[in-house]
Amino acid sequence: MIIRVGSINRTKFQAVDGLFRDSGLFGSDLEVVGVDVKPGISRQPLSLEETLLGARNRAVLAYDKSDYGVGIEDGLMHFPQIRTGYLNVCVAVIYDGTKSYEGLSPGFQIPRPVLGLIKDKALTLSEAFREAGLTNLDNIGAEKGVIYPLSGQTIDRGTYTKLALMMALVDLNNYILERKLSGQ
Repeated sequence: MIIRVGSINRTKFQAVDGLFRDSGLFGSDLEVVGVDVKPGISRQPLSLEETLLGARNRAVLAYDKSDYGVGIEDGLMHFPQIRTGYLNVCVAVIYDGTKSYEGLSPGFQIPRPVLGLIKDKALTLSEAFREAGLTNLDNIGAEKGVIYPLSGQTIDRGTYTKLALMMALVDLNNYILERKLSGQ
């Protein structure tokens, strides 16, 4: 079975590879390949809709000649009822060539000064984190992610990404169950 991931980000690729192998749902003969795709959205999504669109586009573009395409996109979700007004979330999409199966990670708030840099200077979350002096890494999102220092080093981006992927697998399993229950 071939799974193509719509990203060459090592953290995203490793999350898919590890989870899909561990799940046992895809057999032992599993090949996971990362491919560079352009999701067709802004560099830093500022809504859940745009984040979902980016993940879906990545999955569809990655699908070519595979069993499943997987797209993963992090972005901000406007949530005016909370202290900062935004949550960072990860959306995962699994695409089978016809249908897509979506999952969402838990969300976490970003410090207000970082949000200001994202909105005022059109920076990505990684760029804003660096400009705010919260990391020395050029692209913290390709490493342990901004969630790592914000969580007191208790959760990294790989784990966080796997949570979104797990929820997408729930959706895929639900579809299989629905077909079985309807006699298809």
